[in-house]
Amino acid sequence: MKKQNFKQACLVGACLAYGAMAHAQEAAKAPTFAGSEEAGFNPLGSPVSGDGVSVSGDTLQLYGLLSPTIAYMTANGARNGPDESSRTNFASNGSYWGIRGAEDLGSTWYVLFQLENTVNVGTGTNTNASGQFAGRDTFIGIQNDTFGVLKFGLLTSPLYDTVGTYKFLGDQMPIASPTTLMTTLNGTSLQFNNRVANAVLYATSKDSSGLVGHFLYTNSQSADPANGITGNADRVYSLSASYGAGPMYLQYVYESRANQDKLAQGSSNDWSNRIVGRYSFTSTFSLAFGLDYSGSDGTYGKKTAAGPGRVSRQAATVSLGKVVGNNEFIGGYAYARSLQCSGAAVGAVASCASNVRSGTSAQQFSLAYIYRLSKRTLVSAYISRIWNGSQGLYDFDSTPVVQSVSARTPGVNPTGGGVGITHIF
Repeated sequence: MKKQNFKQACLVGACLAYGAMAHAQEAAKAPTFAGSEEAGFNPLGSPVSGDGVSVSGDTLQLYGLLSPTIAYMTANGARNGPDESSRTNFASNGSYWGIRGAEDLGSTWYVLFQLENTVNVGTGTNTNASGQFAGRDTFIGIQNDTFGVLKFGLLTSPLYDTVGTYKFLGDQMPIASPTTLMTTLNGTSLQFNNRVANAVLYATSKDSSGLVGHFLYTNSQSADPANGITGNADRVYSLSASYGAGPMYLQYVYESRANQDKLAQGSSNDWSNRIVGRYSFTSTFSLAFGLDYSGSDGTYGKKTAAGPGRVSRQAATVSLGKVVGNNEFIGGYAYARSLQCSGAAVGAVASCASNVRSGTSAQQFSLAYIYRLSKRTLVSAYISRIWNGSQGLYDFDSTPVVQSVSARTPGVNPTGGGVGITHIF
């Protein structure tokens, strides 16, 4: 195979370079693949990547990202209980590797495929509990410049994909990420950041410029621990519309996941409405934001006390990114409003009690500094703090001070900082 040059891009949270190998007879340039979680590495002056691929000829890539970090976390200031124990954590934070490729069928038609999985840099093992080969986005699909993109497999939903748009921080700095405030209801996850198994995804364009529609659907993805799917979710769908023009990108997503039994029980519906956007004031200074309204409808309570109800929450976040030479500075703020509860949820959910509900809000502020050693390697340092309301249970994303929501002290304020190194190949 002929070795191809890396296609490089200077990024807000990192610098991403794709490594590529073409088939023996092909001398095509290295392709740009979209999807997965690489949306977190967008260039400052460019729109978010689309769902397709820009490539000429047949292509095969071995690629990945290694990002070990060491972080110190503590949680104090509890008003209604003891402070939580401090801890030092070594984490791989979004490290992964994969194989992907495209076959040129002619007339701008392509077949796409991808096999992608996590890796624990500290132990050399798969970070997914099941140990399966491909626990991240794994699919086969077809693409055409006019038709758009159609994928089949284990996929990131359009809602999950917006996480990389409303922040300039990838998974490599989970303590500094506002993901928990934006995707949970007082710490309880509705699984919107889980990939969707047995899914079909269609996008009206391979790119993100102009008006693009996105649709994901699965009729059955009941409990599948091997792919990180828990509960009894037997239907998931996402509807999204995005618009990219010059320095601006906007996207709206509605997603519904049925019968997960996370808050509402029985024949329930967990849903989210989200608006995200980015705007580049200059090639080195950009803003990102997100607005989220999520909830869980269904049965609350037991036996004679059981009845229909709703628990919902509104949240917002804004981030600014500035590049000065090889230095990058990122500041972010997020706010989650107190829970809103109605129907049988008021008497069945502890956080919905009248003397508790108003204290379930939270705020988070984060700062990150990144220094680019090269176009594929960077070092980073970051700090973050969450200010919970008197009954707030929010904690850091993926590496919380206390993993179990039920074991957290209401009103405690998690604080953390870390350093890490990231290499993209």
